[in-house]
Amino acid sequence: MSALRRTAAAAVAALVVAGLTTVDAPARAAEPQTVRFSYTGAEQQWVVPAGVTAVQVVATGAAGGGPGGGLGATAAATVPVTPGAVLYVEVGGAGTSVAGGFNGGGSSSAPSGGQRGAGGGGASDVRTVPRLQGGASLPSRLVVAAGGGGAGGGSAFNGGAGGAGNVDGGGAGASGAPGINGAVPGGGASQVTGGPGGGSGGSGQLGTGGAGGPGGDAGGGGGGGLYGGGGGAGGAPAAGGGGGSSGFAVGASRLLVTGATGPASVSITWTPPTTVPETTLGKAPGRKVTTHQRKAKVKVSFGSPNPGATYECSLDAKPFAPCASPAKLRVKKGRHTFAVRAVLAGVSDPTPATVRFEVRRKKRH
Repeated sequence: MSALRRTAAAAVAALVVAGLTTVDAPARAAEPQTVRFSYTGAEQQWVVPAGVTAVQVVATGAAGGGPGGGLGATAAATVPVTPGAVLYVEVGGAGTSVAGGFNGGGSSSAPSGGQRGAGGGGASDVRTVPRLQGGASLPSRLVVAAGGGGAGGGSAFNGGAGGAGNVDGGGAGASGAPGINGAVPGGGASQVTGGPGGGSGGSGQLGTGGAGGPGGDAGGGGGGGLYGGGGGAGGAPAAGGGGGSSGFAVGASRLLVTGATGPASVSITWTPPTTVPETTLGKAPGRKVTTHQRKAKVKVSFGSPNPGATYECSLDAKPFAPCASPAKLRVKKGRHTFAVRAVLAGVSDPTPATVRFEVRRKKRH
């Protein structure tokens, strides 16, 4: 509560004021808030706060496995949301020496005369339908940052990592780097098709959702449905690099896809409604109230400088409930605390106005 509001509250607590006391309270600009999610290997949840209709999502896909694994993409987008809706967050897992990471990383195929390639990294995404609902979940994704492709197998030499994804998220992920011996890497997958396989000693694995290439030395595809990067080429005497990756967003007002610079993660940033309502007190009881009855009748009037505000009241620390001014109370002997807060567009005044008073029973003569 501001110093001005505390002064007003003290005044009405000391005496009964006729009429509504108006206290000027300038609207307070809400600060942006951010929640961050790291890899857990399981689905996570977040509820859209009241009054919030758009959020900025920054998602980073996981890297492909192996020393030459491709980096995931970072996709940043501002997307529309519904207040109170549950968003389901998937943070991709990094590819391992064989298996693909959580949330779509492709596993490498069986060896065919060379060393086995590494698994692809899992995608990171935010969706509106949980994974348990199967086929309905993937189409509900709002933002996807695909994982990088896994490195190819073949030698102790490392191939180059994959390149960055497309800046608009509308095309295929970048291809993996070629092996030192010129082996062709796997191509990146797009939103509509898997990437092409590599060649000359091993076939690049397609992005998850496509079919794997025939060779056994290829890296696994990156995660993200058909959005993952292609796996690196394989075969002696050099290992291929992992595939790059792309990303996309649905209904975004802004989308940027770049190469990742850190581990897989998802962050969601939102700004609460710009006006946080203020609450003012009007007519209220004095510090001491006397009565001949078992219960005293007490009235408290209140208001807000914010048009359209509604109110919630609480007596003696009970849960807040909708109310209107003036609040009419019947209270027993003893000390009591009445609190009221204004509510605007689903946002409550974080510092309710309060009145403290004591009811004393007056003996009859």
